[in-house]
Amino acid sequence: MNCIDPPALSALDLAIYLDGEADAATVHHIAACPSCRAKAVAQAQQQNQLADLLYRSHCPTPEELRDYAMGLLNRTDHSNVALHLARCPYCTRELFVLNDFLAAEAVTPHPLAQLVFHVATLLNGAVTKGATPLLAGQRGAEPALRLYQAGAYQIGLELVEDITTGQKHLQGIITGGELDNLLVHLWHNDQLVATVPVNPLLGDFQILNVPTLANDSDLESSFELIVSAPQVKVRIPALQLDV
Repeated sequence: MNCIDPPALSALDLAIYLDGEADAATVHHIAACPSCRAKAVAQAQQQNQLADLLYRSHCPTPEELRDYAMGLLNRTDHSNVALHLARCPYCTRELFVLNDFLAAEAVTPHPLAQLVFHVATLLNGAVTKGATPLLAGQRGAEPALRLYQAGAYQIGLELVEDITTGQKHLQGIITGGELDNLLVHLWHNDQLVATVPVNPLLGDFQILNVPTLANDSDLESSFELIVSAPQVKVRIPALQLDV
């Protein structure tokens, strides 16, 4: 497969695009050119794999995470793992698996009993929102708002498009619960897209440059969003963003 408008984009051009800093011409070229788009996807996967290796070098081992969940660590190691879990999107995601396993096996007591786990419930379908945008920003067509409930929290999400670059951004707002020290992790096809903090005063957040499939409609696209606080974990599985 060759570039439809040579010369093909360089690795540096693709890196700038993946960082969300590309100019409109580059963005439009990648949207139209299957060859350069495939190279961008491959380069993104390589970057994510390297980032995962570097990031997870400081993660607890699976055995340590299991022992933490089962209450087998000493006080110092337990505190270190708990501190790590407060900020790590990877181990936070694995906590849901451990929580389900321990609940099924009725393993008690364990520190996970101190954590509150919620799987969010969709309160509405994707509806066109006519007023009061979550965040004022660049957009084309009126976005669709999704509302989720998870314990005391209500989470509103909308996907908006930058009319100058065509890139899509996820905007959200969280209400109803404690907003201090909240982090939002967005996953796409089991790859971490971004981790962003939640504004503790207003409850809003924004994730830039959400991955899209462009014309590759035959590919599946699976999103997952996790909201993480030291004592509360909220998961929105199978998030439909219509990208």
